[in-house]
Amino acid sequence: HRDNLQDAFKATASDVLSQSTTELLKLAEERFKAFIENSPAAISIKDLDRRFLMVNQTFEANHNLRRDELIGKTLEDMYSPEEAAVYTALERKVAETGEVIQQEVRPIRAPGIDLFLTTKFPIRNPKDEIVAIGTINTDISELGRTQAMLRQARDELEQRVKERTKDLAEEVAMRTRAEAVLRESEERLRLLLETTSAIPWE
Repeated sequence: HRDNLQDAFKATASDVLSQSTTELLKLAEERFKAFIENSPAAISIKDLDRRFLMVNQTFEANHNLRRDELIGKTLEDMYSPEEAAVYTALERKVAETGEVIQQEVRPIRAPGIDLFLTTKFPIRNPKDEIVAIGTINTDISELGRTQAMLRQARDELEQRVKERTKDLAEEVAMRTRAEAVLRESEERLRLLLETTSAIPWE
């Protein structure tokens, strides 16, 4: 009976542990899905043929397309090859090199968004083979606009400096000419005075 009780206890403990592990994994998966789904960044996963396997709701909103309109499609199925070219080139590079790539890109028809920081990375299986490409697009439009304003302010300042430098150069040239004329006049006056003083007046 004692052995039977031990066996029963072990079986029960194993069941509880297995159930606990399953519940923990399920909870972790649910939390991860919620994190992805509610992320302000546009997140997607594509297979190596660049077909969408997964997108979150931000990605849907950016493209103004439903999930069922995206899954199984490529960007070229929805946009022109020219519009998709930058993204396609980056994804091919990730698939070929296995590197993580970050680059600022212009979005394809995303209302209100001027600039993305796109991060593309390989997704590997347990054998370390690349099986998919992940993408995170972060809206950096405000940063882009700020940078554009700073560049404009810098360009305007440089132009003003150039104009002021030109004005100063002209002022220096005018002053130099005026000083030369003044020296010439003083020399003429000196010569005139010397000549006049040499004339006998009586």
